[in-house]
Amino acid sequence: MPITAADIVELQQLTSLYCHLIDRGETESFDRIYTEDATWDLSAIGAGVIEGLPAIREFVKSAANPIAHHLDCVYVAEVDGKVVVRSKVMMYASLGNVRAGIELINVVTRTDNGWRVKHRHPEILGRS
Repeated sequence: MPITAADIVELQQLTSLYCHLIDRGETESFDRIYTEDATWDLSAIGAGVIEGLPAIREFVKSAANPIAHHLDCVYVAEVDGKVVVRSKVMMYASLGNVRAGIELINVVTRTDNGWRVKHRHPEILGRS
């Protein structure tokens, strides 16, 4: 079933909600963003793969939360039969001693409670 304009708006809202929650450290509301079996593949930034919503919450709580600004410039597309949502992050600290621009790639799925992120991985766009 093709994605609709209403789906795109819902996915943009989902991404915006994530930006606000993560920047405020409100991990208890991550069930509004992720499936229970979601994965974060952070291999590109040296943090391995985090599997499952409880592990994602713990990772965020235990991480030295860098000063970051999550942006919601969102692009939604169907790629190889999957719905993919892309957004941007500007990291001001961490990643070693590197400041970086990151694009978050999210594979999403429609659930009984609306769209949720099933898999996330970052692509590093540039470092300074």
